[in-house]
Amino acid sequence: MASSKQKNALTLEQRLDVIKMSAQGKSQGQIADHFGVGKTRVQNTLKQKAEIQAEIQAELEASAPLSKRKNSKPTGNEQINELVPKWFVDATRRRINVTGPMMQEKALQFATDLGITTFVVSNGWLQYFVKRNNLAFGKLCGESGDVDGDVVTAWKERLPKLIEGYDERDIFNMDESGLFIKTSADKSFYIKGEKCGGGKKSKERIITISLCANLLGEKELIVIGKSARPRAFG
Repeated sequence: MASSKQKNALTLEQRLDVIKMSAQGKSQGQIADHFGVGKTRVQNTLKQKAEIQAEIQAELEASAPLSKRKNSKPTGNEQINELVPKWFVDATRRRINVTGPMMQEKALQFATDLGITTFVVSNGWLQYFVKRNNLAFGKLCGESGDVDGDVVTAWKERLPKLIEGYDERDIFNMDESGLFIKTSADKSFYIKGEKCGGGKKSKERIITISLCANLLGEKELIVIGKSARPRAFG
């Protein structure tokens, strides 16, 4: 059974205090007793020293008023924190689904290109980058990114005149759907308040289904393909 010491979790601030106490010459045993945790937790905290310090710095930058940020001491990461948002906006405009690991990888690439060796791509950096840039993460909305709202409105205004005089059984609408393989993630970061249209999907499909029906709903679904009995149906 785990001891009560091992169950106690340390906050980010406490982990920073662990690092400070170690630098002041306190032993790992003394630090463990001070916080009521096991020595293993202290050891793991000290191993993550660089990451924890980066998280603290990111939190301070994110929570500081803009005026104070401008006058604060440079951290060396300013260029990275400017380049990643620009890359993010460009990627989302091209309908690329952006995940956390993708942003971390891009930030590390920028750091390497700029010769910044002190930058740590921690989860803390990602967390406060997301907060600082007002981002949210969620499921995208299918192919809504392909749809022009003005075109939809104009079509809805034209449609009543086009179908005037036709019997309901003779009025059809058709669309298609497919089972995709090698698809990209269906969730992405996006700027809060903006519409989150779906990202690009692979064009490689297993089967395609035609959704074609009249106003009475009389027709069955049509499978588009070369096989009479597609393997995808088992």
